[in-house]
Amino acid sequence: MTNNILDKTFDFLEKRNKHFKKIRTIGKYTIFSVIATLTDLLFLYVFTEFIGLFYLVSVKLSYFIGMIVAFFGNKQYTFKKTNKRSYHQFIDFFIISVIDLCMNVILIKLLTEYLGVWYILSKIITVIIIFFGKYLLHKKIAFKN
Repeated sequence: MTNNILDKTFDFLEKRNKHFKKIRTIGKYTIFSVIATLTDLLFLYVFTEFIGLFYLVSVKLSYFIGMIVAFFGNKQYTFKKTNKRSYHQFIDFFIISVIDLCMNVILIKLLTEYLGVWYILSKIITVIIIFFGKYLLHKKIAFKN
């Protein structure tokens, strides 16, 4: 049902603006990235504050939960790759995500330990910094035609 509502919204906007089609994919990617990031942030907070894990351990664990949410949302809806290559797509997505995770850990550690930024805010800043590079890698490698 959500896909249908989003599709109708994007179709409506595309009819109103001829340039909208060019940004449709990145708009969908952004929606699922926000959902995955909110999932990641929720688990990051729970693992750190309620379970008592060190924040960098929590960053890694919560990242993989968000990554799974992002993979299935983007596979099914953003890039509409539902027919084949699921295993290969996941491997490509996973490799890109591991590289992204390494960059996340480094940036979060720098922001938190050296600049004194709260770890949750460090995560949000890091996600924003890395967003477009990750989008291009997923589009060109994991979900290529």
